[in-house]
Amino acid sequence: AKPPVCKIMDYGKFRYQQEKKQKEAKKKQKVIDIKEIKLSVKIAQNDINYKVKHALEFLEQGKHVRFRVFLKGREMATPEAGVVLLEKIWTMIENEANRDKEPNFEGRYVNMLVTPKKA
Repeated sequence: AKPPVCKIMDYGKFRYQQEKKQKEAKKKQKVIDIKEIKLSVKIAQNDINYKVKHALEFLEQGKHVRFRVFLKGREMATPEAGVVLLEKIWTMIENEANRDKEPNFEGRYVNMLVTPKKA
């Protein structure tokens, strides 16, 4: 524009207002809380039931749950066992949760992320 448009203002006050806007925006953001449940391939059925019960409690609170199967030593040769375990857990909780991520491999882990179903 001709002539150039500029505003004469107090820079300290301007910076303070910008910081205040950023704090308000940060307060309004929703933080996603992810709880992690660690499992082993050689887990007993009663232990699975116990872990699933805790996962359902977390889901009722509106938290996301990551199931993580740790593969040790020779278990790395057959990582499909971890996927089978996660599928077994999924059949137990599929009525109360949505599967965000399918079971996938990350190094020594097989992960699956579930989220609560919308009411």
